[in-house]
Amino acid sequence: MALHPAGHVISQIIEGEAVVINLDNGSYFTFNGPGSDVWAGVESGADLAGISVHLQTRYGIDAEQAGPATRRFLTALRAEQLVTEDDERGGSVTGELAPAGPFDEPSMQKFDDMQDLILLDPVHEVDDQEGWPHTRQELLSPDGRG
Repeated sequence: MALHPAGHVISQIIEGEAVVINLDNGSYFTFNGPGSDVWAGVESGADLAGISVHLQTRYGIDAEQAGPATRRFLTALRAEQLVTEDDERGGSVTGELAPAGPFDEPSMQKFDDMQDLILLDPVHEVDDQEGWPHTRQELLSPDGRG
């Protein structure tokens, strides 16, 4: 099954480190190098096996190490509602990343310190008259109809 970023997720890989934002709850995440490689696979529409092979090739590790590490990290991504799956066959991992260092277990750090600002959703909702930041409720008329 092919993996994809969830529809409410935006991300960018900067100098080999993925930064992923969940726009539904305002949490954002950073991933270490191997975690960023897994995320590159998710962005490519790869499946678990394709991502595992990518880690094996990139870090010179065996399937017995790459497979379980990939599976654990994908489980964590699912728990944070960052990925979706479809019934399509997964492709290969694409994307250019920084040179690989030694292999570490893919990991993420979660941050909730900017939830209020992220939930204001400057990416999608900026009023020409009011500007930003304003919550959606502040932009509604007293009767709540806008």
